[in-house]
Amino acid sequence: MRRLIVHIGTPKAASTSLQAWLAAERTRLAAVGIEYPALAKADSGHRRLALGLEGTLGPAARRVEIERLGHVLTGTSADAVILSAEQFEGAPEPADVPGLIAEIAARHGFRPLALAVVRPRPDYLNAVYAQHVRRLFTAERFGPFSVRMEGHPRFDYPRRFKPWFNRNDMDFMAIPLTASELSGGIGPRLLAAAGLTAPPDAGPAPRLNVTPGPATIEAFRRLAAQSGRRRLGRRDGPARAALETAAEAAGWNRCRFSGLAPELAARIETRYADADEAFARRFWGRSFVEVFGAERAASAGSNEWNGPGPESAAIDDLVADILARYGRPERVSERLTRRWRIPG
Repeated sequence: MRRLIVHIGTPKAASTSLQAWLAAERTRLAAVGIEYPALAKADSGHRRLALGLEGTLGPAARRVEIERLGHVLTGTSADAVILSAEQFEGAPEPADVPGLIAEIAARHGFRPLALAVVRPRPDYLNAVYAQHVRRLFTAERFGPFSVRMEGHPRFDYPRRFKPWFNRNDMDFMAIPLTASELSGGIGPRLLAAAGLTAPPDAGPAPRLNVTPGPATIEAFRRLAAQSGRRRLGRRDGPARAALETAAEAAGWNRCRFSGLAPELAARIETRYADADEAFARRFWGRSFVEVFGAERAASAGSNEWNGPGPESAAIDDLVADILARYGRPERVSERLTRRWRIPG
């Protein structure tokens, strides 16, 4: 039976890099019997399909997305079709997305396989924090953020995956996000988990959405603390991109941000230890600690900005210039363009 391989996330676990690789290798994949369908413009993944199936976009859109997926499965001659979207895994509980996918797949002669990429929870929380700061959702430090977020359902992997692995009409596999597992790249590893082989001439997956350095995170925090999201309004996106560009040019991303002081990491791990142990034993035959031990040792410790430093004045200058350039467009800052090498 042909297979419908559904990469369901998780968020902040190389999903964007994987989707970019699959889209870039679409032609080579097709040549070896693997289809990665292009369902929406300007979207390397299948976010709209996932949101449509879960009902977020409304009943009409749901019908359209179901028909679109059915058309792909009817028209393809490939032995395997791959879908990828973080939103598959995070669908609201009343929306039976796994059941719907299983039904559509069976109707067209496919056996579904759900694939999840899992990273150590403290590292996942660290990445989520960096994402929130970069989007100007928060100006708080990692410690208070972790306390506020650690009980959030998004961090309960077994509970979130249960609708996918507790089925007879669907297979499920989990890939741990470790250096050894992904030594050959996220794309080939996902294919290997499904029993497929990457095209021999495929290129490497790009590194996207990488967590920036502690000084860059501090710049975003200071921008958020000055009501940056409200003051920037619709210029929020370009302003954040400009800050990223300036920080990279200034060399602030030589090391990646980590707020994982040992006591914080231990507290986060302890909260979910029992559920994680059962999950790891079931799908990997080892404990969670054994699987992720090397990654935890490598990422232990915090480099969070803590008080004045050599870049402190430069961070203040950059934040002021960002607000001047994008927050008040009638007063374009020549200094921003000149000093930080950002196009006007």
